[in-house]
Amino acid sequence: MNKLDSKYGLMAVSVTAVLAALTIWQIAGTYGSLFWLLPPSEILAATWSETVNGALPAAAAQTLLIALIGVVVGSVLGVAVGALMGYYDAWNAVLDPLVKIGFAAPLVMLVPVISIYFGMGTTAKIAFTVLFCIFIVIINTAAGLREVPDEVMEMARAFEVTPRAMMARILIPWAGPYILTGIRMSVGRSIQGALIADLFLRAEGLGLYMIKAGSSFELDHLYAAVLVLTVLGALVMSMAKAGENRLLAWKTA
Repeated sequence: MNKLDSKYGLMAVSVTAVLAALTIWQIAGTYGSLFWLLPPSEILAATWSETVNGALPAAAAQTLLIALIGVVVGSVLGVAVGALMGYYDAWNAVLDPLVKIGFAAPLVMLVPVISIYFGMGTTAKIAFTVLFCIFIVIINTAAGLREVPDEVMEMARAFEVTPRAMMARILIPWAGPYILTGIRMSVGRSIQGALIADLFLRAEGLGLYMIKAGSSFELDHLYAAVLVLTVLGALVMSMAKAGENRLLAWKTA
């Protein structure tokens, strides 16, 4: 049990579980009677061919660009709004209900509204992706600022630290773990938002690729797009986590 509880033991268990699942999937897809359950070997072959001919990378690049812009804009605005809510009770009383509603609401229903104000193109997709990202950053930032101990705030006031300096040098650094966690979570949401925008606004990127594959019943290409999206999401989340750990290294130093 001690070996299984170690880092490499747990990794071995995870890898074994994934391989077992893929083996069962391969057998079921090869010998089963479900036409939509393609074996992983066919999906990987389609993914490789579509990657080599450039179709999947080109589609993924369009979607990832929208996701990148959306997460950057959403994170900047989210930290600003969250800081207001965390520091000023009046702002929190006004904005907290709206943020909770925005986070819980199905944002797809806002696509018609966004298309009216921003059209169907890139600007509308960025706006929709920002909405997908911003609320989790706001919530985490506000929660982080509220965790600053009262003793720290009283000491800052005793030294007559200005509100701007207090925010930049005390509150934001103290809430750093919360803020970075919110940004990391918004990174994954940004890819979801960009894909939904591709599907429901002007069809481009991976959204257009999946629509074409589905309409022509090319299930291997459709699954290939899903696989690429899943891998990209996992990679981006891992990179965000690594960046978060590096930025917070001073906390454990």
